[in-house]
Amino acid sequence: MKTIGVIHTVKVVIDFFESLVHKHIEDVVVYNILDDYLSKNMISKGLFAEREKLRFISLAREFEIIGADAIVCTCSFVTSILPNARGFLAVPVLSIDEYMFEQATEKGGKFLVAATTVLDPVVEGLRRSAEISSRTVEIHTLHCPEAGKIMSSGGDMDEHDAIVLESIKDAKNYDGIVFAQASMAHLKDKVEDLCGIEVFSAPYYCIRQLQDTLGR
Repeated sequence: MKTIGVIHTVKVVIDFFESLVHKHIEDVVVYNILDDYLSKNMISKGLFAEREKLRFISLAREFEIIGADAIVCTCSFVTSILPNARGFLAVPVLSIDEYMFEQATEKGGKFLVAATTVLDPVVEGLRRSAEISSRTVEIHTLHCPEAGKIMSSGGDMDEHDAIVLESIKDAKNYDGIVFAQASMAHLKDKVEDLCGIEVFSAPYYCIRQLQDTLGR
């Protein structure tokens, strides 16, 4: 039996991600920590400062103490600080979107990054991955802040979904659509059917990386 510790910053992702883990990985126990300070502070200040880095490391150490075999952070805000944070931890720490970036840029081409909160971490992650792999990507963006407000406040997710689908329905001539937030992942199939374009949604790629990490 393997143990996975998951750090979330958005409540609506918890059940979805845990169900995804159990669907694809057998014999695992999943423990969750929700710290919405990390995401709310980043959204309000536009900055992931040293204090927030230390806070994340402290949360990850809680899972290290209980013997977790792997730690996952489902927040894209945190991805940029993980290379540094990993140096303080003896347990493998996975970000929600690093493997997605690798797979998207391996395909290359023209991408639409769709976001309900912040765009920059995912746009920069794609660009960084493209530079590392010497691939060429063209990035366009779509922002749905009204949906983000609903999600962050724990509002009606059906309304959230309707706003996203209405905003993205006319997306055409892209090689892929990248969801910037894990809270959009449940819309993957609907958007692919609506737009006829492959959707890159981080939780699904993170599960693949987690399988490799756990030897499953």
